[in-house]
Amino acid sequence: MKKVLSVIIATVITGAAFSQNAGSETMQFNVGLEAGMPTGDFKESHNFGVGISAKAILSSGLTGSIGYVTFSGKDVPGFGKLPAFNTIPVKAGYLIKGSGGFYFEPQVGITFMSSDGESMNAFTWAPNVGMISGPIDISVRYENISQSGENLGFLGLRLAYSFGGK
Repeated sequence: MKKVLSVIIATVITGAAFSQNAGSETMQFNVGLEAGMPTGDFKESHNFGVGISAKAILSSGLTGSIGYVTFSGKDVPGFGKLPAFNTIPVKAGYLIKGSGGFYFEPQVGITFMSSDGESMNAFTWAPNVGMISGPIDISVRYENISQSGENLGFLGLRLAYSFGGK
């Protein structure tokens, strides 16, 4: 958890430094709570996931995000209680604004994963839809983690508080 917080703090500092050099580009930043419901084969081995995330949104629509979501393992007959599955997704996206604060944001990136002492990483994609109302950003997405022909997916919900630019 200390590593995750260190990465998030480094991202915030880097984002703040970038926004100082971005000329007329403004940046909005938000932090949020994450929830995830596994889908497909992933739901057979793991339960509901919870976590935190941070996102930077440039006025051009480009986005960058990092988070941490952990899924507790299920008790599987013949295998016992499975270990937690921990993810650190790092994604870039493009926020397409609609009317009434609604938006669509396709995202791609890499997810760093760990479970039972093993670590790996994989390509990630996530179509994200949401609504921004004042400082509140709420969104839902389907997130897919693809590695060696296997796909882990979950439906995600994010509730965030925004500050900075407009």
